[in-house]
Parts: sequence; structure tokens; C-alpha cells
Amino acid sequence: MRVVFPHLFFRERFMREVRPVFENIASHICKNLQIVYGTGCGQAGNDSQPRRPDKSIFQARANSKERNNLLLEQFTFDNFLFNRKNDFPLAAAHDTVDKVSARELPPFTPFMIHGQSGSGKSHLLGAMANALKKNGRHVFCGDPAAFMENISLGSGRYADPEEDCIFLDDAQICAREASMQAALTALIDICLTSGRLLVLSFDTHPSLCRDISQKLASRLASGLSVELKPPDMSIRLAYAEKQNKLLDLELKSELILNLVRRTQDIRGIDGYMARLTAFRSMVSKQGAGAVSYDASAIIDKNAEGSKPTPASIVEQVARHFSVSPEDIIGKRRDKAISLPRHIAIFLCRDMLGLSLVQIGGFFGKRDHTSILYSVNKMARLLDSDNDTHRLAEDLRKLCLGRR
Repeated sequence: MRVVFPHLFFRERFMREVRPVFENIASHICKNLQIVYGTGCGQAGNDSQPRRPDKSIFQARANSKERNNLLLEQFTFDNFLFNRKNDFPLAAAHDTVDKVSARELPPFTPFMIHGQSGSGKSHLLGAMANALKKNGRHVFCGDPAAFMENISLGSGRYADPEEDCIFLDDAQICAREASMQAALTALIDICLTSGRLLVLSFDTHPSLCRDISQKLASRLASGLSVELKPPDMSIRLAYAEKQNKLLDLELKSELILNLVRRTQDIRGIDGYMARLTAFRSMVSKQGAGAVSYDASAIIDKNAEGSKPTPASIVEQVARHFSVSPEDIIGKRRDKAISLPRHIAIFLCRDMLGLSLVQIGGFFGKRDHTSILYSVNKMARLLDSDNDTHRLAEDLRKLCLGRR
């Protein structure tokens, strides 16, 4: 068996944490199995230290312009839908782009965009990158792990990036590995001293990232962090109407409104539109009337597997532990209630992407620090206790209606 890895950070974690379990399972599947581990990305060899990327590898990755262009061209300021509650993040993004385009020093480094899943972080980050690229700046926009690997030289040394504007989406993954945190800390220092722009997106406020080092936390605290609020009904409705015209689905207004009410983010709307587009392509010969009629059935049917709510999560957890939902949400603190409450809070955070304040408001107006305690406690239990991990996965499936 030949095993290769997407990047060096993943390899290091695999060899440290996953390898014993992996080899144990593999030996039961195939006796006398010989496993060869790659010494670098996509290369197999002996089990020596992974080689660090040389200049040619860095150039190949940094100059993959065709793929990056396809990604960036989807996102512009013109098609970014927003309302007053996101005025500040958008104004800060415009101001940053204007100053960097004029060859001025970035007003903020790092510039951080955070918000729950589906709030538009990737779109705003991509719009900034796309605008700067059109203005002649050398831009990288993509995966933080791949970029960190490209600048890592080993022994705590890092290469000077070729790009003068760096955009890293889902930067919270850097908090999972000490080596990636060190690389991101070094990257921030490089950008500060050389006048480069560094823009990061997070799924939560950077200060709430779990297990973040003090050095990285201090660097992030020196930048500007803006929060994108999730799209409300007016934004979702405008987006759905726009997609309806773009895809020529000919959905009626009441059907679009019904669709928008069933999802709380843009990706959910995209999912509905993808199903409707696929359905339309299969039955286009039947005419628009048949498609319009069946579109309503598709939307109603798909709602059965839609995203759960905090109330439905609490109900499933309460039923499993034979307690009442009111006890989980209430003020009781005995052991019979604490674990169900911790699990319910963790699932609301993990599955729904709700903010700590939103979860605290649902769970008896608890302070966000109490919610953060429950989330961190469950994360530690999931890493250390297999029974708790299996229980959480079973409850997750129940909440999704898969069991």
C-alpha cells in the first residue's frame, strides 16, 4: 500500500496521531500488508523526514493562475448582496482595496473576516482579491495549509512570499496544528515588516479559536476583525430571485419565497437551485408548467432533510437521555443534565454554525463564556473518549434524520 499526503502538515499529524490506528485496521483487512509512506506531497518512499518544498514546487503552486482565476472571477463587489448590518465590513474591505491599489501601505494587517457558515466570508475575501488582481497586484487566494507549506523551509525558517497580497480562506484550520500556527505567526510578521496585505477568514472570532498559541493570538489581536452577519430574509430573497433569472427556472414569486423560508444561508439556496436545475434539464420537454408544478414538490420533499434547528437538536438529545428539553435549556446543574446540555450546545455550534451569543440566548440566556466552556469541554472529550465520540456521532445522525 502506497500512502501519500496532500501537504506536510497533514502528514505530520497523521504520523503522530493516526498511524497506529490506520495500520491496525489495515492489517485486519489484508494480511502481510506492506505500507510505504510518502516522503513529500504525492511521492512515496521510505519513512524518512518529509522533504521541504523547493523553489520549483513553490512556483508551480503560486502560479496556478487558471484555477485561481476561475475561483476569483465568481466573486466581485458588484454581485455581493448586503444590507445595513454589513455596512462596516464592506466599507472596511473597500477602503483596504482602494489604499493597496494606490500602492499605499495596508491600513490593517492582518485584516480578518469572521462569521458563521454561509454568511459570505469567501465571497467578500474573493471580491477583495479579484479587485486587487485587476489593479495589477500580485495576489494569492486559496488554501492556508498549501500556502504555509510553500513558505516553510524547515527548522523554524520561512521563505519570503512572492505575492504582495495574500488571502487565506478558512484560516481557523491553522489553529489545529502547532506547526501551522508558527507558520501563520511568521507570515504575519513578514507581512507587517514588508508592507504586504494579509486577509484571513475565520468561522468564528479569531480570539475564540481553540488551542491558539499566545504568540499567534497577540498577532491577530493587532489587526482588524470584522464580522459578517448571516444573510437575512431580504438578502436571501434577492439572491434567490437573481439565481432564478440567471438559471431561467421561471419560478413564481410565492415559490421563491417558500424556498427562501426553508433555508438560512446562501449555500442552502444554491442547493435548491442545483436540484431544480437538474430536474428542469431532465423534464424540459414537458414545458414550463410541469416544471413549475414539480418544483414545489421538490422544495417540499427536500425540506425533510434540511438543516436541523436548535429546538430539534435539544429534543433529540433529551429523548436519548430520557430527560426533558426544558431541563437541558433550564438552570439545573446536576450530572444527569450536564452531559446532555454540553452535547446539545456542541451540536448547535458544530452543525448549525451559530455564534456563542445566539446559542447562549437559546439555552436560557446563558453567557457566551458558559457556551464556550461547553464547546471546549466536548471537543476535549471527543478527542480523548471513544464512547463519547460515538455517542455524539449517533446523535448527529439522529438530528439529521439519517437513523
